[in-house]
Amino acid sequence: EPLPRGVVARLKRKIGEEEKQEELDGARFDQHEFDEFVNGFHKRKLQRKKDVDTAKQEAARREALKRKQERLAKKREAVRREEEELQAQRERAIELLDPEDPLVKDPVIPQDIVSGEK
Repeated sequence: EPLPRGVVARLKRKIGEEEKQEELDGARFDQHEFDEFVNGFHKRKLQRKKDVDTAKQEAARREALKRKQERLAKKREAVRREEEELQAQRERAIELLDPEDPLVKDPVIPQDIVSGEK
């Protein structure tokens, strides 16, 4: 026996509403998956940026250390050259002194010079 016309229309409407709700639920699920994907992508992107920044900082630190070591090496070389020059001057001065001079034989510095008195 056929169903009354109003009952068929209500059933069709109810089935249509359920189908729409299922589509919405599926869309929400897809949106959730999409959001997870996007969040994961952003997290990976931020991590890569962080890794790159860390690598840049490490490279800058190594470069600064290298420059500092070069400056120190230059300073050590300058001090070494200065010491060599002073030693050469000392040797030339000793060569110029008369070996018979009493100060050369007994290089005692007078006490008033040491104390700074005149």
